[in-house]
Amino acid sequence: MSKTQLQRVTVKSLDSQIAHVLENHFEFSPKQAAAIVETANDIYQLQHYDPSVHVANNKIARTVISKKAKHGPKLEDLPKVQIALTKSINKEDKQLFRIEDKSFTP
Repeated sequence: MSKTQLQRVTVKSLDSQIAHVLENHFEFSPKQAAAIVETANDIYQLQHYDPSVHVANNKIARTVISKKAKHGPKLEDLPKVQIALTKSINKEDKQLFRIEDKSFTP
């Protein structure tokens, strides 16, 4: 991800969106908007929010670096894949164990 792309993502972050609404629609100063956003984050404990995690049907989705990635390039330039972590071993996991030729012990 280039620096400009990263800056655009930062600008579009949830905190920035809320601050933008507070400043432009409710006419708060940037300092007041930042204080409101910080207070809301503290109350709802949003500092631990990770948008790359989506919990659904006992699954957690994560974006990780592909195991086919080459050593050397910057981390942001490496190929990424989406994986799903589950609480228990299911049919899909058993298939992967067979494909990877690994033993399966419940």
